[in-house]
Amino acid sequence: MALDGIFLNTVKHELQNWIGGRIDRIYQPMSQEIVILLRRPRENIKLLISAASNCARIHFTKNSFNNPKTPPMFCMLLRKHLENGRLNSVSQEGFDRVINLEFETRNQIGNKVVYILAVEIMGRHSNIILYNKETGIIVDSIKRVNSSMSKQRQILPKEKYLSVPSQKKLNILNCDSAFIVNKIAEKKETFLDKALVSTIEGFSPLVSRELSIGIENKILGDFDLNDKTILFDKIQTLKQKIKKREYVFVVLMNENKPKEFSYIDINQYGSAYGKKIFSTASELLDFFYSERDHMERLHQHSDNIINYLKGKISRAKRTLDVRIKELNNLGNKDEYRKYGDLLSANLSRIKKGQTVVKVENFYDSNKIISLEIDPSKTPYQNVQKYYKIYKKAKNARVKLNELILESQNEIEFLESELDLICRTTDEDEINGIMEELCEQNYYFKSTKNKSKSKNKMKNKIRPFKFVSSDGFVIWCGKNNKQNDALTTKKANKDDIWLHTHNIHGSHVIIVTDGKKVPDRTLEEAAIIAAYNSKGKNGSKISVDYTEIKNVHKPNGAKPGMVIFEKQKTILVDPNSEVVKNLLVDY
Repeated sequence: MALDGIFLNTVKHELQNWIGGRIDRIYQPMSQEIVILLRRPRENIKLLISAASNCARIHFTKNSFNNPKTPPMFCMLLRKHLENGRLNSVSQEGFDRVINLEFETRNQIGNKVVYILAVEIMGRHSNIILYNKETGIIVDSIKRVNSSMSKQRQILPKEKYLSVPSQKKLNILNCDSAFIVNKIAEKKETFLDKALVSTIEGFSPLVSRELSIGIENKILGDFDLNDKTILFDKIQTLKQKIKKREYVFVVLMNENKPKEFSYIDINQYGSAYGKKIFSTASELLDFFYSERDHMERLHQHSDNIINYLKGKISRAKRTLDVRIKELNNLGNKDEYRKYGDLLSANLSRIKKGQTVVKVENFYDSNKIISLEIDPSKTPYQNVQKYYKIYKKAKNARVKLNELILESQNEIEFLESELDLICRTTDEDEINGIMEELCEQNYYFKSTKNKSKSKNKMKNKIRPFKFVSSDGFVIWCGKNNKQNDALTTKKANKDDIWLHTHNIHGSHVIIVTDGKKVPDRTLEEAAIIAAYNSKGKNGSKISVDYTEIKNVHKPNGAKPGMVIFEKQKTILVDPNSEVVKNLLVDY
C-alpha cells in the first residue's frame, strides 16, 4: 500500500479540472488534516489534504467531518491568507511525491499575492506548507521542522522554502525503455522489484512486484536476454498507459478489509484478494482510507472490550479455582454426623473432666473408636458440637456447588461473548454485544460515559440470513440475544437447530416449513455454524444438530445458553466461499 508518485500524478490531473475554483471555506478536523471547500458556479467540492504519517494523501472527498468549535492556529492562518483565493495551477515535479497548489488572493490592503500550498506525501516526513511564491518565504506549516529534527531542511515560519531533495531516479516518460532496462540490469546483486523501486521515479513496491511477474530470474545477476526483453515490454506497456492515462483504479480486498490499491490491475496475489474498481483516483482514495480508518476504529473499539472480557474471564477462573479448592478441603464431613450419633448413644459413659471417650462404632462392626470431647461442655453440648460441624459442612457443600456452577456459567457466557467480539466486523454488532454485557451488569469504560442505564443502548442489528442451494432459509445469530430469539421465539418446533460441538459459536436455524431437509442443505447449514464459531479457522469441525423441540433454555440461564438432546453430529470444514455465496440481503 503506497500513494506513490505516479498515483499522485493521477490525482494531480483530477485537481487540475478545478483550476479557477475559489476557496469558500477551510477546516482542520484533525491535527494533521485540512479540508478545503472549493466552489465555482453551481457546484462545489471538498478537497482533503492529510499529512498524517500513516495516511498522508490529497484527494477530493464526499465524506463529512466533525470540526472543532475553536479552529487550530494553522487553520486560522490558512483562512487569513487563502480564503476566497483562486486556484491558479496544480503542479508536480516529474513523479515526485509533492503536489503544489498555487492560489492567487489579495492581502489586507488589496494587493495581489500568490501563495503555494506544498503538499508533501512522504510517510512520516509528510507535511503541508504554505509559502509566498514571490519571496519563497514560509508562512507556516502543519508540522514545523527545526534544526534538531533536520540539519538540511528546516520548515519554519520566515525561513526560505527549500524543495524536497531529488532522489535522482529515472522518469519513465522521459527515458527510453531500453535505457531503463540496462540501468536496472547494472544492479547485479539486487532483486528485480527492489531495483525497479530504486531506479524508476514514482514506483511503489506493489507496482514493482507486479512488473516482476513472469520474469524467471528475479536476481539481476542471473538476468538473461529473455528476461530483459520481457521487462522491456512491461515497461513500454506501462509507459503507454501512463501517457494515455489508461488507468485501472483498483483496491484489493481481504474479505471486507481494504489491503492495497494501485492505478494498474494487480494480479500478483492470484485469487487471495478480491478487487473493487473505481472510476477516479479520488474515489479510490476516499473509499480506501475511510474504510481503513473505520476498520482501525472498529479494531480499537473491539480491543477495549476484548481486554475487558479477558480480565473478567481470568478473575472468574481464579474464583472458580478457589471455590473448588474450598470444596475439596471440606473432605468427608459425613463422619461428624456419625460421631454425633455414637456420642449420643453413649452419653452415660461421659465423665466429668474427660477429653476422650471410647465407644463401640456400630457403623463399623462395633470396633472401638475414640471421640474427642470438650470437658467444659455438657455431654449433650458435645453431641450438638459434632452435629453442628456436620450441618455447617453440608450447607457449605451445597452453597459451594451452587457457586461453582455460577462461576462455570459466567465463564461460559464471557467466553462466548469474547468469541463473538473476536469474530465481529461491524460496529452495530459490537454495540449489540455491549448491550448484552450491560444487561448482565457488566460495565466498562467505553459504556460508563455513554449510558448510565443498561436500557439506553438499543440493538437494531438483524441476524444473518442465508438461502441454501435447495431453497431453505437458514438463520444465524450475531450475538447471544439473537441466538436466544432465534432458538426460543422465531423457530418452529420442527425446524433444525445447529451448533458447534463443545465450541463457542452462533445458533443456526434451518426453517423446514414441515419439509424434509436434504443432506446438502444440512451440510451447508453446518458449514455456516462452523464458520460462525471459534473454530472458524480450523478443519473437521463437529456440528451438533437436532429439532428445535429438543432444545430448551433453563430458567435463569444467561443469554445464548441452552440444553439439548437427541442430537446427531456432522463433520464439516468452515468455508468462507460457501458462506458468502449463500448469504442474502433482506
